[in-house]
Amino acid sequence: MNVSSRDKSENPREGYCNYPCFQDKLGTYTGGKVELIFKAEAKPVFLKARRVPFARLKQVQAELKRLEDLGVLTPINYSS
Repeated sequence: MNVSSRDKSENPREGYCNYPCFQDKLGTYTGGKVELIFKAEAKPVFLKARRVPFARLKQVQAELKRLEDLGVLTPINYSS
């Protein structure tokens, strides 16, 4: 059994900062072509919105705003 003696830090990204997938900005996949295969009978499922714990509300709102500003998310008022 191998056990790492690396100190555990407050920041789990520490030591990985040189890799683009661990940066605080949105990245782009530049590898080969990706193909997603779905079952022909698969249908979308509507799920009721989940409540966010009050203690985390500001953090969730800030992250949603950040993702909206990056163009990852688009706010909607309804679900079909």
